[in-house]
Order: sequence, then structure tokens, then C-alpha cells
Amino acid sequence: MQEQQKDMSLYLILSVTDARGEKTLCSLLDQANIPLRFQFRGQGTANSELLRMCGLGESDRIITVWFIPKLAVPILFTKMGAALQLKKRGTGIAVSIPLTAAQMNLARFIHGQETYQIEKNGGDMEKMVEKSNYSMVVVALNQGFSDEVIDTARQFGAKGGTIIKARRRGLDEAMHFWGISLQEEQEILFIIVPREHKKAVMTAISKEYGLHSPAHSIVLALPVEETLGLES
Repeated sequence: MQEQQKDMSLYLILSVTDARGEKTLCSLLDQANIPLRFQFRGQGTANSELLRMCGLGESDRIITVWFIPKLAVPILFTKMGAALQLKKRGTGIAVSIPLTAAQMNLARFIHGQETYQIEKNGGDMEKMVEKSNYSMVVVALNQGFSDEVIDTARQFGAKGGTIIKARRRGLDEAMHFWGISLQEEQEILFIIVPREHKKAVMTAISKEYGLHSPAHSIVLALPVEETLGLES
């Protein structure tokens, strides 16, 4: 049972491609029936040598983020490597990041199971990052609510957050599942909070600005192993 729960863990996948690679990636994700994903445009500030080291041949690039179960990661990465030729320099990068928590309805949608809980994969993952005192809460929501969400997070120990603009892609199935209408233009918040306050912050945001509120937010958490500049 424990191994089965580990296998049901959610992972966030982040890819960085150019415009041509983005079209190939979207086609691949459509074929894989992955309906929930977000995209935003990155403007490179690093020097050209560093960009080449990271597999990025130009300063303008497209970042795509989506969520899949742990078991699907190696299969999808194999297909992405072949379709996008990521082993070649300059074609882009892709990384998988384990989530330490996620909204129950998001997890249910990704897995298609009613019994998935908000922190089913939390135990072992928390042991991996127990040396850190912080977690990163990520919130995807409709535009216009970011300041209110950050104010709510501050009540539970957050000192602020970073906002980026994004657009949602391929969410027709997700909207039907949730019975709501999401704006195409989205905002993504990255909020660093004390690890012991993570659950309270996520619960408060989900309650006030969740999927059935006008903000329609999706809330999840990422592990943080090392930090600089957050010490009080």
C-alpha cells in the first residue's frame, strides 16, 4: 500500500523551449491527453555562454508547466527526448519536480481517483527536505486576485511573493471536470513560507480563492532544500 501511494505522487514538469519546440511539445501533450498546463514567455538575462550550457540557444524562450503522476514521468520524458531532441545542445531543457502537497480536487483530476488526499505523498518527501525550514507554495489563478492572495499568505507567515504572467493551454477537459470557466490569461504566484505553515497557507488560499471562487486558483507546494536571504 505504501509503494502504491508513492507511485500516485504528483510531479510538476517544467520545460524550456523555443517557439518551434513549443509547437512540438503541445502536440505531444495533446496526444498524451494532458489537459492542464500553463505557459509563459521567458526573457533571458544570462550571458550567451550560460544559456548554451543550459541548452538554450536564444534569450527568448517559452516555459511550459504541467502536472502528471509519478509513474508517467519516465514514459513522457522518453517521448519528449525523442520528439524535441533535448539531448542536442540548444534545443531546450525539461525537469521534473516532486510536489509535497496539492489541492484534493487537482489530485483527483490528475489521477481520476476519489480517494487521493491533499498530502498523500507528504511523508517521504518531507523527510527529503527536512533540513530546510521553508516550502514554496505555487498558486495559479485568474488575473486581478494576486495581491489579495499574498495578503492572505502573509497572515500565516509568508513575507511576500513573486507574480508572473501566464496563459493556460488545453483546459477544456479540466473546466468540464470542475464545472467552471477559467480565464486564458493567468497569473502564477511563487510564495516562500515556513514549512510548518505550509498547510495553513494552502488551506486558507483554497478556502478563500479556490476553484469555485472568482479567482479559480490552483494551489500546490514544492520542496525547498536550500535558501538564501530568508533568515530572520
